Amino acid sequence: MAGGQPALGAPSSPFVAFVFEGGGQPHSELEQDFRGVRHAVALDTLCTLMRLQSEGELDRVVLITDRRDLAAQAGSVGVVVDEDAAQGPFHFGTALCGVIRRHGAAAALVLGGAAAPLYGVEDFRAFVRLCRQGGACAVLNNPQSPDVVAFRPAQAACSARLPETDSDNALGHALVSVGCRRLLVENSAAINFDVDTPTDCAVLDGEVGLGRQTRAALERCAWLGPIRTRLNAVEEVLGREGGELALVGRVGPPVTSHINLHLRCRLRVFSEERGMRALGRVQAGSVVSLIGFLLEDVGPARFFTHLGRCADAALMDTRVLLAHWKKPYSDADRFAADVGRTDLVTNPELAAFTQAAWDADIPVVVGGHTLIYGGLWLLADRALRRLAPVGV
Repeated sequence: MAGGQPALGAPSSPFVAFVFEGGGQPHSELEQDFRGVRHAVALDTLCTLMRLQSEGELDRVVLITDRRDLAAQAGSVGVVVDEDAAQGPFHFGTALCGVIRRHGAAAALVLGGAAAPLYGVEDFRAFVRLCRQGGACAVLNNPQSPDVVAFRPAQAACSARLPETDSDNALGHALVSVGCRRLLVENSAAINFDVDTPTDCAVLDGEVGLGRQTRAALERCAWLGPIRTRLNAVEEVLGREGGELALVGRVGPPVTSHINLHLRCRLRVFSEERGMRALGRVQAGSVVSLIGFLLEDVGPARFFTHLGRCADAALMDTRVLLAHWKKPYSDADRFAADVGRTDLVTNPELAAFTQAAWDADIPVVVGGHTLIYGGLWLLADRALRRLAPVGV
């Protein structure tokens, strides 16, 4: 087997890292660019995990994908590629249980390919070592909707009842429900940042020390510039005493506490539907949003006029609104809305919302959960670095 991997089912009770990355065919240039960034992040992440394997912290690194180009590149650096689990209709729980059994894992580290673009070796080492401390446990990067999970025994994933979905967000809750003790790694911006939307690419583009493949993929995304300009304005508000930043969506206490502790701006927070995917609310169609009702009543133009009277800038997690509106928005529409390309948004209501957001009197940035959690944390830390005296 490539890279001198032990045979499947070896009796050494292996600790195996499983990285999932796939998805359907892109239907636009924007989706193609975004997929390229995700694949680049996955490759950089796999290389980091292979370093842990070389140091004896992991016994095997496995990629589960239906993307042949990604599989070929991963295999060339010694990663084991499991394409069987990605064939046919994909159910995350079924696929995870299958690869755990096929690779004889006693403990598992599970993540999406773009879940950890800023993790270094030490970040992953913290998950592995905490999980090795003994007993049945699940080590999470987020208590509500974790993107990175290390757990033992690995077979617990086969006992847990995971929703009929392709999402991994419910894994943490499911493992706890079958007796795994929940453990959390130390919180930070990097621990909570993943790449789920084009907006996340724009946030990531402002970071130094990115992996070689990730940096190259971002440089090919010509649409990042306008979002980066708005993000720079948000950073300025965060760093300004008395600056007012509005946060709308699944805003979590850790990031607001971090900002309140270290910066002197004011936050206007409307947080709703945290954990909506992990709790199955999206799948059940039970998501409701007060902001969504308000937008329906007053219309997007008037809503953003009011918002501009209350804040100097705004970050919005629009996935709550889209789930509230319960319409079949395509990836192409959602991504085009994220980058302000109203000409590419086929849904008229989403196009009107997007146009109003980009026409607002204040800089408004829209995206998903990462934007108002890990992304906001990164923006706050950048503002802090600009405020710090030279040499501190």
